[in-house]
Amino acid sequence: MAGKWRLKHQEVVGKETGSNPRALVITPSGKSLEFAFIVTVNNAPVVSLKFTSLLDGAEAMIAGSDGKKIGIAKVAAEGFQVQTSSRG
Repeated sequence: MAGKWRLKHQEVVGKETGSNPRALVITPSGKSLEFAFIVTVNNAPVVSLKFTSLLDGAEAMIAGSDGKKIGIAKVAAEGFQVQTSSRG
């Protein structure tokens, strides 16, 4: 599971939406995994959100590029779900 994954398409509320080129980088960190979504802005990689999670389905805080909480993620052996909230 660790490695760099490229986003082929993105869905928001079940509808496909356009996005800048994006990658998901997964790195082992002890018993947890670190997840970082990276978007390309002006030809430079920028971390748009990140979180660290065990693989037991427990909630993990998602931080935006500014370090503020924007949602939760749940990661389990059979897959993962990411939920974010809007900020104004």
